Amino acid sequence: MVVRADDGLEDVRERLAADGCDCAVVLDEQDSFVGTVQAADVDRAGVSAGSVGSVTRGSGPVAEAGTRLEQLIPLAIAGKGPVAVVENGRCIGTVSPEAAMAALVSEEGAAT
Repeated sequence: MVVRADDGLEDVRERLAADGCDCAVVLDEQDSFVGTVQAADVDRAGVSAGSVGSVTRGSGPVAEAGTRLEQLIPLAIAGKGPVAVVENGRCIGTVSPEAAMAALVSEEGAAT
């Protein structure tokens, strides 16, 4: 799941719950990777923090577009959320740990 740093906490809380996600990738207005946000962090913040940017963790697994599957899987498994796939500094997608494992089973090639 991808959210924007200026999205409201209540909206993100509802989206995470509806999609059954524990974590989301956070992007800025230029689609640049900001970090990740955990559902638990959103819940702890209540509504007082305002936007999801205020509870975003400034790190998370990131892979360049075209990263080979065998390089991506350790990132996906070690992280507690999706891997952000970036190209020229812009996030162009995400890969969940489940998707990485499914790709491994089907032996596809790149994270694009």
